[in-house]
Amino acid sequence: MPVLPYSPLRCRNCRSVLNPFSVVDFEAKIWICPICFHRNHFPPHHAASISPDTLPPELFPQYTTVEYQQDDASSPSPLTCLFVVDTCLLEEEIDFLRSTLSQAMHLIPDTSLVGLITFGSFVQVHELGFPHLPKTYVFNGSKEHSRDSLLDHLGFFLKKPRPPSGVIASVRDGLSPDAISRAPHSFSA
Repeated sequence: MPVLPYSPLRCRNCRSVLNPFSVVDFEAKIWICPICFHRNHFPPHHAASISPDTLPPELFPQYTTVEYQQDDASSPSPLTCLFVVDTCLLEEEIDFLRSTLSQAMHLIPDTSLVGLITFGSFVQVHELGFPHLPKTYVFNGSKEHSRDSLLDHLGFFLKKPRPPSGVIASVRDGLSPDAISRAPHSFSA
């Protein structure tokens, strides 16, 4: 995995990072975000040398993960992991999946933020930070939902501040590998 000596190139709209799935227009010196399809200009140090033959490392297909060298002055943001799980599996596979997710939780640092979305016939967004009172938002998979209705249902209002806890949780919020293994409702189709 390469360590890049500069800050990541982020989409101005959704803040995702330049990656191999981004579409690049070499003549206009722009890249199109694969998440929100927003057109972003390359900064001068990239635009001067970018061409189909001289790609920045973020665009190499084998580098779906890169590391950026942080300035000592900036505090690094916590590792964020979002598990998106297909639950249309056999019972043995579900048990293996639970075991694998539990192992993954042991490998993630305590300061990490973790989210869980499961999908089968329904899409379920799980609030992991409340082990004694689990909360799951359930959406019908056959119905189309708008972005605004999803934000409204999940409690993320555009004009209000972000809730102090919610869909993304960390160990300091009570999330543990045991919380995933104790949650049989989390993996039902």
